[in-house]
Amino acid sequence: MRRFHLMKRVLTQMGIEPGRLKLLWASAAEGQIFANEITKFVEEVRALGPLNWNKTGSEMPHEQTELVKEEVPA
Repeated sequence: MRRFHLMKRVLTQMGIEPGRLKLLWASAAEGQIFANEITKFVEEVRALGPLNWNKTGSEMPHEQTELVKEEVPA
């Protein structure tokens, strides 16, 4: 869970919406539930549209290229 919250912060600092990341716990017996959740998540990400990064060749916005180190709760 700690890595999930850290990844969410890193993506936010990179200018990526937190809605583009999802954590789902599913057992092998929950294949249909997993498939439904993935389908739903794909629709949510498509609704967000493309990333709004600069078109200047850089993948990250220039003002956000340096990530800030933060403490993440355990």
